[in-house]
Amino acid sequence: MAKGLAVISGSSTVVFKALENGNITLGQDIAANVVVSGSLKLQVSGYAADKFLMSDAEGNATWVTIQASQIDTGNGQDLEARLSSIEAGNGSDVASLETRLSAEESTSRAAESSLESKISTEISALVDGAPEVLDTLNELAAALSDNPNFATDVFSGQASLTARVSGEESVRASADSSLEGKISSEESVRASADSSLEGKISSEESVRASADSSLESRLSSEESVRASADASLEAKISSGLDDGLSAEASVRASADASLEAKIDADVSALADNTITVNGTANELEVDGGLQAVITLGDASSTITLGLPDDVVVSNSLTVNGDATLGDSTADQLTINAKMRVTLVDRVADAGVLTSYSDSAALAAGDFDGHMFYLKGDNAASGMFQQGNKWYFCEGGVWHSSFFYVGV
Repeated sequence: MAKGLAVISGSSTVVFKALENGNITLGQDIAANVVVSGSLKLQVSGYAADKFLMSDAEGNATWVTIQASQIDTGNGQDLEARLSSIEAGNGSDVASLETRLSAEESTSRAAESSLESKISTEISALVDGAPEVLDTLNELAAALSDNPNFATDVFSGQASLTARVSGEESVRASADSSLEGKISSEESVRASADSSLEGKISSEESVRASADSSLESRLSSEESVRASADASLEAKISSGLDDGLSAEASVRASADASLEAKIDADVSALADNTITVNGTANELEVDGGLQAVITLGDASSTITLGLPDDVVVSNSLTVNGDATLGDSTADQLTINAKMRVTLVDRVADAGVLTSYSDSAALAAGDFDGHMFYLKGDNAASGMFQQGNKWYFCEGGVWHSSFFYVGV
């Protein structure tokens, strides 16, 4: 037996065998005469596209072209006739199939439409008017915090809440019972207190009724006594009024004459620049109406009014010179209106400020008790640096007021 290798294609290598009986095998299977595993190419004269390899009676093969009429289909018809018969039969089958397919499509479309309607109805029923943010399962899951145990958690929370509510109800029922007991006890106490109070009120009403009756009796008696006294007083007034008025007129006329004489004496004393007005009990009373102005003397005059008794000035009093009010430290000066004392201008009265600053005079107490108002701006130095201030001297030291007073 001869054995060798032959290349059948560019990518396949098979075993080539020449047997003793003259057969040649290709590949591993030797049951057939020629076995090809892979592609086979026969470069026999006359090969071309769409040709068949046909053998003759001696087994020689050639490439030939076969017509459809040359192919026997086994039922007495050639291939072309058989194909025509099949096409004719298939035509009716195809038409029937198309009809069935069209009916099936109609049925399917109707079923699909019905199914879509049912699905739409079921979806609408499922959504049931839910808000747009909660009309899908995903939105519902998001609203439930994507908690797959939401129902369990809710039921667990509800059970816990139910237990707490039950406990609270029990506690409140006990508290209500206790409160009702206390209210009942309080009502009993208050009823007793109200009864006692009503008794006291009734007793008080009785006492007050008795006191009112007594008071009315006393008032009636007092009215009677006063009516009698008023009648007696009216009689006395009626009988004595004329006599009293006549006597009063006589007294006043005598007093007016005495006053006129004193005024005349005071006027004659003006030449001496000294006026002493004693009046009744050393008092001087002037009633000049709305514009009463009295000027006594001039800057060099000395005036003594009503000493040692009080002097009362109800209107304006202007003193141009020195004035002494009172004769001792026990006397009192009462001013019911505005008071203005010495006004010192920082510029115009610079000499006055210089005299007020004299250290010897201050040490001697010459200015103690003096008071003046300094008009002008603040000064950079000196004893009186603050302007528009009151100054008062005490113990040889000038003190400024802590408040501002305008002129």
